[in-house]
Amino acid sequence: MAKKAAPRAKPKPVADAPPKRLLVKKGQRLLKSTDSCDKFQRRLFRRSSDEVAERAMTLKLGMFDKRQVEDNRDEDGTRIIAAVKNMQKEVKAVGRHIPLSFWSNLISRHKLVGSIHDSLEAPTDQEPVSPKLDAAVKAAHNPNPAVRSAAPLMRILAYKEDCSRTEFYGLVKACFESPSMSKPMSKRLLTGLLA
Repeated sequence: MAKKAAPRAKPKPVADAPPKRLLVKKGQRLLKSTDSCDKFQRRLFRRSSDEVAERAMTLKLGMFDKRQVEDNRDEDGTRIIAAVKNMQKEVKAVGRHIPLSFWSNLISRHKLVGSIHDSLEAPTDQEPVSPKLDAAVKAAHNPNPAVRSAAPLMRILAYKEDCSRTEFYGLVKACFESPSMSKPMSKRLLTGLLA
């Protein structure tokens, strides 16, 4: 008769091996369970809608004086933070972000002034504007954040030629911080414009 092969033995765990280290993220704690496997329990904190609204206002209305933004009311007596919180509730149900049109309407409805480009005077002469410059400015202020890019405008600023007064006014106004232009992007564009 043929001998049966001996069954393979499972490798025994080495007792001297150090235990695996588990990474614990902030807000999590490590719980020991009875079956010796480690489980994570994430602590969830309720976010204050005031904090979320203030963060959005800082990002989109940071170019205006903070006291003006906090104390301002429109004709109906609505404060800016209340309008932002209401809009956040509306878009949260749909799963979208607050559109740029809301921020521009908010600025005009609450008559926010005081940013640097408000003091610039528009040129009185009608001069033609380069189509490449116009397309680059529109790309930098595109309402869709996935498509928005300052790269074409940066290229134009890097290799700029002589531009008319109307084009220069448009460039300066386009490079300042606004709801569609973040602070870091604005700094890069203004540095390129003034260099």
